[in-house]
Amino acid sequence: MNVSAQQLDAVRWLKQSGSDLVAARQLRDGGSFAQSCFFSQQSAEKLFKGAIILLKGAIPRSHSVQDLSNTLRAEYAVPLDNFYTVSRYPDASPSEMSPFELYDVDDAQEAIHLVEQAMRVTLQWLGEQNLMPEGYSLTPCAKAETAPGF
Repeated sequence: MNVSAQQLDAVRWLKQSGSDLVAARQLRDGGSFAQSCFFSQQSAEKLFKGAIILLKGAIPRSHSVQDLSNTLRAEYAVPLDNFYTVSRYPDASPSEMSPFELYDVDDAQEAIHLVEQAMRVTLQWLGEQNLMPEGYSLTPCAKAETAPGF
């Protein structure tokens, strides 16, 4: 098996994306909705970074899911950028509420749903483009409770 360091780096990003999605689900189930929203954003960010590494060979230095998805010409997770800062910092909120007061189970569920959709589509696309390194396969885990398998 001839796998480049770049391909292994991409796989690490994709695996971490799956782990962040699992964390988002656990946080939602535990009632930590702002944190679940943030981990959903992180999952999408790492998913797109891994895919971009496989596609272009370089890791983009951006935290914007919108910018990253634009690089892939995908727009199915763009609203997740709203969770990057406001879900964590009290002074980033447009109101006088703290982040944990701003989000509810519906917000967390919607964020998770967006990541699941992005993951399903992105992993399918990577497989169709034969971009995954030989010997590795990502099983779309839209409903799985664990990270993608390799």
